[in-house]
Amino acid sequence: MEKILFLTRSLNIGGAERQLLTLTKSLDQTRFNPVVVTFYSGGTLLSEFQAKGIRVRSASKGGRWDVTGFIHTLLNIIHEEKPDIIMSFLVAANILSIFIKPFVKDVRVIISIRHSYLRKEDYDFLSTLLYWLEDHFARFSDRIIINSYIGAKLAIERGIPGKKIVVIPNGIDTDTFISDQTIREKKRNELKFRPDEIVIGIIGRLDPVKDHRSFIKAASILHGKNTNLRFLIVGDGNPQYYDLLKQDIRSSNLETVVQIIPAETNPVPIYNALDICVSSSVGEGFSNVIAEAMSCQVPCVVTEVGDSPHIVGETGYTTPAGNPNSLADAILRMAELPRDDRKNLGKMARLRIEKEFSVAKMVSATSAEFDSPG
Repeated sequence: MEKILFLTRSLNIGGAERQLLTLTKSLDQTRFNPVVVTFYSGGTLLSEFQAKGIRVRSASKGGRWDVTGFIHTLLNIIHEEKPDIIMSFLVAANILSIFIKPFVKDVRVIISIRHSYLRKEDYDFLSTLLYWLEDHFARFSDRIIINSYIGAKLAIERGIPGKKIVVIPNGIDTDTFISDQTIREKKRNELKFRPDEIVIGIIGRLDPVKDHRSFIKAASILHGKNTNLRFLIVGDGNPQYYDLLKQDIRSSNLETVVQIIPAETNPVPIYNALDICVSSSVGEGFSNVIAEAMSCQVPCVVTEVGDSPHIVGETGYTTPAGNPNSLADAILRMAELPRDDRKNLGKMARLRIEKEFSVAKMVSATSAEFDSPG
């Protein structure tokens, strides 16, 4: 039996963290022994890992500048666990797993890159440096798993060796992400949406790369054309960015039209409350939100970035990134479809996820990489 040590920064709500949960709980326990190690203690999703019987340990990092003590603790955990493979998730964990590789001989290091295009102006100096280090040191890992085809293409363009890359799209738990009318009615009542209102939502961390500002501009355009539309932003993130979005909403007189609410540990009720799910991102790899919404039979409007057009296929609409007018046009086209036609798109979306992006396919492909000699 192979012991797999999964290294990640935290277990707070996020697409990568949910994929880590999906993967670890779905691995064949007769072949693999998973343990999750985090930089920081706690996390919103910790209880879900524990409920599935997944062991979680923390190096108890005290803050951004707690480096020496943190690395010492982490190395002690690794030596105690004696893993066969370390698989890291996201940029900070990827860099650290590569840098500690010389200290954990005979342990294969697999890094997981979950992003594609990043705008430098959206990140501070330290974040920009981390992504630069990931690009330049990824070659020293044993394998690089990337969750999108566009992410792999751009990684190669940034100098990451293609021979070490394997693309494994995310897997969506279609037993969890379901359409449920009772859940829908309860959540819409909670959010004070009328049955006849068409609710358009964007779900994900509050980060400039998600381009919520174009979503709000599109909402402003659409409010002048159809007063029956309501807009929902769901997520947590940078407080300054949140304040900027609130300012955009106020300056456009959209306080009664656009809501911002925090992320929820269980997003299924939110998906069910929506009539249309939107991704207005200017940079994506594989969008979990889009795939999860589709699994809940919610049709999607997405920007032409990352693998989003490939994920939605013929079940949704695509539009250029950073163009609020085009985004508004695509949303309006979908909103003005007859209700039954929109529902049929949602059913087609669910079938596409079941066929192309199942958990079984993701777990099988990842397990094959664990079994590979290197």
